[in-house]
Amino acid sequence: MISPDIKNTFNSISWSDIVQLLIEYKVPLKLLKLFDSFLSERTVILEDGTRWEYNVGVPQGSSCGPILWLLVANEALRSFNENESVLVQAFADDFVILLKATASYKFSDMSKDIMLQFEQWANTYNLKFSESKSKYIMFKVKKNITHFPGIYLYEKRISYTNELKYLGIIFDPCLTFMTHLNRVQEKIIKINEKLRRIIKATWSIRPEMSKEIYLTILERIILYGVEIWYKDKVKMNMKLLQIQRYPLLSITRTYKTTSNEALQVLSGCIPLDLKAQMLVDIDSKIRGVVSFSDPSVIDFEKEEKIPLWEVTRISWNFHLDINNRFSIFTDGSKMNGRVGCAFVLYVDNLEMDSFMFRLSDNCSVFMAEVFAIYKAVEEIGIRNLDCVDIISDSRSALMALNSLRERRKFINELKRKVIAYQGTINFKWVRAHRGTVGNERADVLAKSACEREIVDAFFDTTKAEIKYESKRQALSLWQERWSLSQKGTITKKFFSNVSLKRVKGDFYINQVYTGHGIFRTYQNRFFGKSIECHCGEAVGDAEHVLLRCRLWESDRESLRLNLNLPLSELLRVEKFRQFCRSVIQSLLNREIN
Repeated sequence: MISPDIKNTFNSISWSDIVQLLIEYKVPLKLLKLFDSFLSERTVILEDGTRWEYNVGVPQGSSCGPILWLLVANEALRSFNENESVLVQAFADDFVILLKATASYKFSDMSKDIMLQFEQWANTYNLKFSESKSKYIMFKVKKNITHFPGIYLYEKRISYTNELKYLGIIFDPCLTFMTHLNRVQEKIIKINEKLRRIIKATWSIRPEMSKEIYLTILERIILYGVEIWYKDKVKMNMKLLQIQRYPLLSITRTYKTTSNEALQVLSGCIPLDLKAQMLVDIDSKIRGVVSFSDPSVIDFEKEEKIPLWEVTRISWNFHLDINNRFSIFTDGSKMNGRVGCAFVLYVDNLEMDSFMFRLSDNCSVFMAEVFAIYKAVEEIGIRNLDCVDIISDSRSALMALNSLRERRKFINELKRKVIAYQGTINFKWVRAHRGTVGNERADVLAKSACEREIVDAFFDTTKAEIKYESKRQALSLWQERWSLSQKGTITKKFFSNVSLKRVKGDFYINQVYTGHGIFRTYQNRFFGKSIECHCGEAVGDAEHVLLRCRLWESDRESLRLNLNLPLSELLRVEKFRQFCRSVIQSLLNREIN
């Protein structure tokens, strides 16, 4: 794996080369003239009056800048023929060359022509590679690497490295990616230390905010590129849980001796190894889903690439009154796990015909709404109606038709049908369940379609369905792990079930939930102190101190609560939680003094 580094990439390309590439790629003349005008006769003027003309560099900060650079980068990629032993890829200005051979000494000969082609490409576009920053790494297969081939750039040998970073992922010779995780761990520790400045035991931002920071920032940093590097092995799973531990301690504000299992349950954060497995599973299933050859099975989420000049949009308005002779009301529904849709054709405000369709159970209501519109447009074509209003209560479906960014082939085919139709089709939106006769009629038929035994249209597995099932499996594994765990036994008494919605970040109350804190059972276990309560009558665990200790009897009586209830029930009452905080704070002060 060779990573050639380009010096000063975006400031070296000649504007004349960019314009020439635009001509070769047959960019429309108007756009070509626009770029040619933009990339000509430009001058830099400094505050002291110094000025000079310049004609090199991709416009940075502009949305067209990356596109113009890709034209140049693509010329390098086009110069390499497809080969099972050679693969050249690029992301922006980061190139990588992958070579495969049966022996390491063969890499020297294989790389000569490739590196020479890169040099020629760079010279063509006034670019230059950095020999010192360009590196290569070899991945061993079974045997250890004993021979390091010579890879040359500008007739200088580039250096071998055991750690090659490409697009934020660090590769190592054994592809264990443990080096990558070690670097991620260092980064997370630094970020977490900065967060600890505003997250203290007794005061800080709300635990919900701490959890949001973890989910939206820290977790994404840790799991970046997880589809590439994750392997379901004990060492990697343990490392992920170790990294996750730092932010979870900040969220829950518990003692550092609290187990990972308890931290995950209290914070409502799924174990990171299970989250990694879930993301890898989702990615492999989405990439591996093969559409059925049966034309009756619809791949609703299949996307297509459309040239910018062929992008279309279908406008819609609010439905106020029926203005045309023909009008069609559409609707979709989901009941008891079944999905149906329908449309009703009206002529002069009188119902002329209606159609119902039961869809496969994996469909969403949105898919049903779009399918109903699709079938309505087909029916309009069959009847050759001149001017029709299609009225739907699904704003999301109408917005999809109006979107310029829509890439789903099924919806774009619907757009093309509407535009190609020789008559006029108007789209309107009506608010649901407001007494509009046509809308209510379509709603009744859509619900009736759900009850049909025969499925009229089958849809392929959707991404949402794959994600939902993978998430369900991950939560099931988490629950099983928590139920069988020998750790966090005290926490398990309060929370037997895992939940993503839970977040417990109270420093005082979490000492009760975990048993790790000021109570004598913990102090005896870790510091060798007496296990007896301060009252000297029993073991000083949380249950004795809060429910039976005579030192706090008067405070308990003032609560006027039924103290015969389990501690887990009492902790749901705010008055009792305030009492717990007061007791624990007093015990802490006593230990300090």
